[in-house]
Amino acid sequence: MLGLYRAIRPLFSNVFIAINIDNGNCHIHILRVKKDRVIEEIEREFKIIDGALPINAIRLIETYKKYPFSYVGIIAKTYNQNIFHTSKIDSLNEIGIDITEYKMLKFQGGWGVYIKRNEINEIQKIFSKIYGVDYIFSPFFIIYQVIQETLDDTLRLYILQEKSNIAILIADKLKVYFGGYFLIESEVRDEKNETPPLDSMIEKHEDPLDEFEDLSLDFIQEADKTDEDFSQDTQEASQAVDELTKASTIVSIIQNSLNEFYSNDFYDEGFVQEVVFLDNTAMIPETLSYIEQATLLDVKRQQINLMDELLEAIQMEFKGK
Repeated sequence: MLGLYRAIRPLFSNVFIAINIDNGNCHIHILRVKKDRVIEEIEREFKIIDGALPINAIRLIETYKKYPFSYVGIIAKTYNQNIFHTSKIDSLNEIGIDITEYKMLKFQGGWGVYIKRNEINEIQKIFSKIYGVDYIFSPFFIIYQVIQETLDDTLRLYILQEKSNIAILIADKLKVYFGGYFLIESEVRDEKNETPPLDSMIEKHEDPLDEFEDLSLDFIQEADKTDEDFSQDTQEASQAVDELTKASTIVSIIQNSLNEFYSNDFYDEGFVQEVVFLDNTAMIPETLSYIEQATLLDVKRQQINLMDELLEAIQMEFKGK
């Protein structure tokens, strides 16, 4: 049977389907490959309706899942996941982790990721209309996939930046030290109708915009424009203010994460010298400037295409089998 499987496989396409949900939108990137040649590539975006995949997105995915060798991959978006050091796996109970409740995956370099088993089940339920997904990737693995070739002696805090969430990873070329996943978009929290664990970590500000008084906001000043230009500028200004407001939350996450990293004996010692945003959102310079001023750390930005990274991860997993 295995011999027959290998014999017929080259006759069919391999279809890789990357799905990512962020900020109320479902992004789909499909790659169809045959004999190492790209036959077809499609990118689509759909609005999430009432917390569920829209029918048009389901139909698109089903069309390509009809291929006998099709593989769907997504990124896990849950608080109940993080990184661990293989040498300290028996000590995870010190930070409240019952390893019997988690699925764990180890990587080279003495580290791994874990996610709660019931969260995996919940993710599969979300995609039940397309009969579940084949691969669920940790955001920490995606970060490491992007940075591994550039790691050096400098200890950095890397942030995978999406519109509604961020994942952070502290690492250098020796090891991965620390991780965390956080929601930053209020509308996501409101849809869940719950108080996020993040609230217990973040200092509250009566008016986050007070912190931006020293920034140049010339880009949102009113000028003599047509109604159409004014409407566009108003929308851009609203988006810019929204991003700067989110920056206050991100600063609190960075500060509290560093406090935890430095003060908790569970984590290996090290001093973070730089913050690097792996940006999937086209952050404005003013946001980076504010975060740099507030954290007193050097801040850099690296533009990435998250869907391309997810597709690459799916293909890597496929080739590893």
